[in-house]
Amino acid sequence: MQNRISRWPLLLALLLPSLQALQALPAHALEPAASAASAQDRLGVAGPQQVAGQVYRLAFVTPPSANGHVLQEYLPAGQQLESYTEMLLLSHVPVQATPLQLAQHKYQEIQARRSGGDALANGELLEGPDGSAVLDFVMSATLPDGRLVVEWNAYHYRQQAAGITLTALSRRAYGDEAATTFLRGLKQRRLVDREAVLAWLPTVQRQG
Repeated sequence: MQNRISRWPLLLALLLPSLQALQALPAHALEPAASAASAQDRLGVAGPQQVAGQVYRLAFVTPPSANGHVLQEYLPAGQQLESYTEMLLLSHVPVQATPLQLAQHKYQEIQARRSGGDALANGELLEGPDGSAVLDFVMSATLPDGRLVVEWNAYHYRQQAAGITLTALSRRAYGDEAATTFLRGLKQRRLVDREAVLAWLPTVQRQG
């Protein structure tokens, strides 16, 4: 059983009226889209990958960096990086830290985001199996065209390959109406999706 470290309630009575008061803040997945042509596997997990009944194919891989961090993003067929509604993420960083330390750092970012004006930003930090850590969170932003985007993520941090591996599932909805429907269904769906992320345990073998 997962132990709650920091808990947040998904209270629709509080969240839904906030849709009209959101600030135009950037979300992590709202960065400029990268070219799918750069999707050359660097973690030994080329795909396709199946999680929560959906098949995902490798769509983007970050180029080599000084700190050794590698991020790979996977999408269902037909979806694009800049407008996805569901995405898998696989990340590895060669760092001397615990999964909980990295999860706590991300949790603090989410709380700072909420303090900065994102009324929907909040999360739940959990102890996962075998020393891993889980972060379940929501955030939102306003796109350049004025549309609201709401994003839910389940992050699973675990020690692997002389560092920390992150596996994650991200879901998004665009526009006020879709966001409202998304949030209403999230209370039940997030638990199922979170378990699916915990069950996805790819073995990272760095390719350089």
